[in-house]
Amino acid sequence: PIALIDLRPIIAPYYPADFRPYRFDPTMLISSFDDAKATAQSLLSTSAVALSGTTFRSGADPGPWDQLAIAPLTCLLYGASPAATGLGMDWTLEAAENVAKPTRPGAYQTSLEPGWASASAWSGNRLYEARVRAVLDMEAKQRDSVKMTVTKVLTPWLLTSQRDKPHPPLELSFFDSAKTPTLYLLTPADGTVAAQAIVLMDQLINRQRTKVAQWEEFSRIGLFLDEITNTPVPRLPQYLAES
Repeated sequence: PIALIDLRPIIAPYYPADFRPYRFDPTMLISSFDDAKATAQSLLSTSAVALSGTTFRSGADPGPWDQLAIAPLTCLLYGASPAATGLGMDWTLEAAENVAKPTRPGAYQTSLEPGWASASAWSGNRLYEARVRAVLDMEAKQRDSVKMTVTKVLTPWLLTSQRDKPHPPLELSFFDSAKTPTLYLLTPADGTVAAQAIVLMDQLINRQRTKVAQWEEFSRIGLFLDEITNTPVPRLPQYLAES
């Protein structure tokens, strides 16, 4: 089987009939809260990657904002997963923009609209909900700095959301086929959606790590990366060392 994810901002050209188009929705690959945490960490690793595909060279430490963003981002991803609403990345994109606190006092379960409050309620984790509540109670400028960190790493899916809607989400079980499955991932040269490629690579590699650690049967996966020296992959040195 041959899968194709074309992230380029062009009208898709004609492909042979055996090339099946997909979209990459990381929320659809989340089956547990631990999965959501791993995906959020992968996304935040791309926060230093500019939309142009280059890496920010700044003397500032983004660590505090990244650390504060981990809880709301984890909840936003989990809330969109099949384990919660099942509404996918569109729900996450909409909820990420809503930092309003519920008008009614009490637990955040009282909020039903997509937002940080309802996402934290979906998590079912009181510690993560407490962290989200603390961020929402911050002074507006501080809260908005955390929000900007969250929305920045989600922007690549905003850019492709409309174009990718007709395609089904890719499932990593695709690579378990005995018929030599192949995925072609095409990205624009300007790196505007680099985070999608980076997170997909992370999820594939993490899946292999889990199979090895749990003594499961697994197939080897080859990653053939064009222009790798111009690709802003934050964990590339670690990947090369592991391989």
